[in-house]
Parts: sequence; C-alpha cells; structure tokens
Amino acid sequence: MKILNKFLILIMVVSFVACSSDDDGNAIVDTDGDGIIDSEDLCPNEPGTLLDDGCYYVTNINLKGTHNLSFLQSTITEIRIVEGEEVIARIEETGSVFQIELKFTEIGTYTLVGEYLSTTTLYLDDILISTSEEIVILNQLGNYLADQDGLEISLINNISGDKEVFTVVSFDQNNLTLNKTESGVIEDVPYVLNQEIILIR
Repeated sequence: MKILNKFLILIMVVSFVACSSDDDGNAIVDTDGDGIIDSEDLCPNEPGTLLDDGCYYVTNINLKGTHNLSFLQSTITEIRIVEGEEVIARIEETGSVFQIELKFTEIGTYTLVGEYLSTTTLYLDDILISTSEEIVILNQLGNYLADQDGLEISLINNISGDKEVFTVVSFDQNNLTLNKTESGVIEDVPYVLNQEIILIR
C-alpha cells in the first residue's frame, strides 16, 4: 500500500510540474508596456491605445493636444534661365529657435501659432550665392483631416483657403514626423518642394 501511495504522489508531482511548465509558456506578456497583452495587441512592439487594439493610429483622438515644432527643413529645386542659360536653383530653408505650437482638437480644427528663425540659402548649380535670416511669424487656424489609410494629415487654412497635405512618416505618443513633397509651376518656373517637420509633445 505504501508503494502505491508513493507512486500516486509521484504521478501527481510530475503532472503538477508539467502543468506549471505549460502555464509559463503562455505567460501574459506586454512587450511594449501599453497595457495590452501581446496576444491581443495588433502592434505588440509599439505602444498604442486600447481603442486602436494596441496600435497608435493617425486619428483625431490620438492627434488631439499641443505639438511643439522641433525641426524644420525644406528644399525647393527650380530650373531657371539666367542670361540665356538653364541653371538649377536650390533654395534650402532650415528652422531654429522654435516657439511654434500646433494644436489639434478632437473635432477636426487646428491652430498654428508662434515664430521661428528661418535661415535660407540659395545655390545656383551648386554654387553658394547667398544666405539670409528672418523671423517667420505664424498665426493660422483652420480644419484638418487625418487619414489613417493614406497616412496623411491635411491642413486647410480658414483664412487663405490653402490646403497643405503632409505624409505621416512616424507617429507615437511623443513625436510626429511629417513630410511634404509637391511640384508645380510658378511664373513659368517649374519647382519641386521637399519638406520635413518634426513635432514633439
């Protein structure tokens, strides 16, 4: 009888250890620390929201709040005719000393206010021609459209009616990186604009 009891105890211990081992393999893990376990998190390596199933989508709710401009750089490339010769003009703008706030509301409005120091450099066929500095003052308000599918944010200025479309390069709880590329013709001069903007909360 004692041998049978010991045998039953041994079987119970082995079964318990096996069950414990299985439980360890299915432990609740939250890799990104956003409070949503990885098995239910569509973006397990990036902190997100419960509403977005663990991701951080480009939505009005997630954009809502104040974003401070921390980086601005743009390049305009033009083809100009100078003394009968075609030259490539490149205008580079770099921003600094930022005091700019971009505020988004959940109902789709925005304000963009403040100022920054703009340094503009002109090159003709890669030869430095001039450099200038000026304080740029912004005071805009309008509506915006957040497009998660196209990863775009469109700003529509209520005063001028101008619409600017930015591609969302990256977006999380702390940073918003935008890029804008456009081309066109102004006064018979074709141009291409590339701009990158980084905002932080």
